[in-house]
Amino acid sequence: MLVGRRRTVLAALVVAMLAAVGVVGALVLPSPGDAHADQVRAVAGSLRCPSCMGEDVADSASPLAESMRLVVAEQLAAGRTPGEVREWFARAYGDEVLLDPPRRGLGWLLWAAPLAVVALAVPLLWRRPGRRAAPAAALAGVAVLAGWWLVTDVRGSVGPAGGTAAAASAEAGSGAAAASDGAGPGELGALTVLQAAVQEQPGRTELREALASRLEEAGRTAEAAEQRAAVVRLRPLDADARYRYAAALVRDGSADQATEVLEQTLEVRTRHAPTLALLGTLLRDTDPGRSAELMGQYAQVREEGS
Repeated sequence: MLVGRRRTVLAALVVAMLAAVGVVGALVLPSPGDAHADQVRAVAGSLRCPSCMGEDVADSASPLAESMRLVVAEQLAAGRTPGEVREWFARAYGDEVLLDPPRRGLGWLLWAAPLAVVALAVPLLWRRPGRRAAPAAALAGVAVLAGWWLVTDVRGSVGPAGGTAAAASAEAGSGAAAASDGAGPGELGALTVLQAAVQEQPGRTELREALASRLEEAGRTAEAAEQRAAVVRLRPLDADARYRYAAALVRDGSADQATEVLEQTLEVRTRHAPTLALLGTLLRDTDPGRSAELMGQYAQVREEGS
């Protein structure tokens, strides 16, 4: 009788394992009929809209979500895998943008906890007389959870065109093409997202600062200076923001305008070390006396701060 029960338990376990493997195979193997739009929606559906309440990027009508969908489509078209696209957004927005918890840091606990609970329950259930079917169900649950875990891991790294090698090759080709224009697909995507975010929330100075930094990295110095100027208008007493605006003007070739901004900054904060240094440098040829005075003040401030 005991042998018969054990055979029943083992048979149930084998069936569950085979079912899990079948699910894995069905989900991992890409279907040749999958459309690009479906893949874009799938990736967007795994991202949380940063400016929405409980909505994913696929279903949100927010302008920021719309821009994020464009970035997803752009990066997938460039040859990136869904997992690489999600990782890009995680780096840009933090892990909280992912609807599925990442398997790193505290995210491991959320993924491993169900498996650990079921695994600990199996020996306890096995010891109870007359409950031999319970361990089989628990083991079957472990098998299904492990299979789903494997599915999410593999699908994140395998692209629809048949593997990471093809995606890496396509990404390298698209990156080389974009390099001739001075920006890669990731940089262009980040600019698109940040521009939409600034348009949606124009009063968020941290978004404008981030956009200005990206524009400067892309060599678009005039646009970067405009964003820095907007930050100064929003925070007129922020000496650091004024200094960054002046530095942006210098990079754009507007040294005279930068000098005016720096002089105004010293009215806001007379001993702002970066402003003293930059203004002293700019006046070195046109006003050596004033330049020497400013550089002396800069040295004094630095010495007092050390």
